[in-house]
Amino acid sequence: MRSLLAASDDCIKVIDLDGKLSFMSEGGQRVMEVSDYNAIKGCPWPDFWADQGNADARFAIEEARAGSNFRFQGAANTAAGNPRFWDVQVGPIIGPDGQPEAILSVSRDITTIKEAEQRQRLLSLELKHRMKNTVAMI
Repeated sequence: MRSLLAASDDCIKVIDLDGKLSFMSEGGQRVMEVSDYNAIKGCPWPDFWADQGNADARFAIEEARAGSNFRFQGAANTAAGNPRFWDVQVGPIIGPDGQPEAILSVSRDITTIKEAEQRQRLLSLELKHRMKNTVAMI
């Protein structure tokens, strides 16, 4: 199991019911550029997110506490300060009593996809502008 978690490029985390980080996979530490996990262990997980991502992370924790899954996309910097865009799935880890005992969060780096979407939008706007100029000339 350890080698499986280390090989994954997803950031797999366990968060306690208070929203604090209690585990991050080795592969997750790699993609999040975490050099010392102990420095962030126990930190409030929503605090890693800014703006809407912070609100979404807080909502995801509430949903998981209630036994539901929640998915969101948001921007968060790596531990080294590099900006990334993440697709995040959050859900409860159910205990023997049938109640949530912790929260599982799996984050996938989708930065290259978001950058490609942005380039596509810019190209589309440029094409629209050139088409308007061509029509105006005609």
